[in-house]
Amino acid sequence: GLSALLASIDRSMNGVRVTEEEFEGQPCEVFHGVWDATVLGNYDKALGNYKASLVPYFPDFVQLYLSKETRLPVQLIYFKNNLNEAGKVTGHRALMQLEFRNYKFDPIAPETFRFQLPSGRDEIDQTEEYLRLLKQSEAAFKGENVQPVAN
Repeated sequence: GLSALLASIDRSMNGVRVTEEEFEGQPCEVFHGVWDATVLGNYDKALGNYKASLVPYFPDFVQLYLSKETRLPVQLIYFKNNLNEAGKVTGHRALMQLEFRNYKFDPIAPETFRFQLPSGRDEIDQTEEYLRLLKQSEAAFKGENVQPVAN
């Protein structure tokens, strides 16, 4: 979903700048991002022999438009650089453009999410265990040495 897409951009791209622009008449802050060198290196290794066939479809940078009023994304564009014969950037084209419209907010009663522990069960806080697993997962993604998880 949208949250996973935004998390992926946050994890794998570095901000170059933020500009103020309008999208369909509404003021926006536009995040301009390029690939993090480490992440890009990991992709290069993972693609191996397939890299050459996928390069034309792999974006070079992203622009994410956030409404100044709501702070919600209204447009996301992945761009590919156009290169001349010498490999110099001569412009760019959109590879994929997503527009987010007609957000609907349905208020949900807080009691909808109130959890009651079934009788005879003990509450166990596993927050630290989940955080440890997330850190190990992140380290593995970065190619760092990870210790096996003990059960």
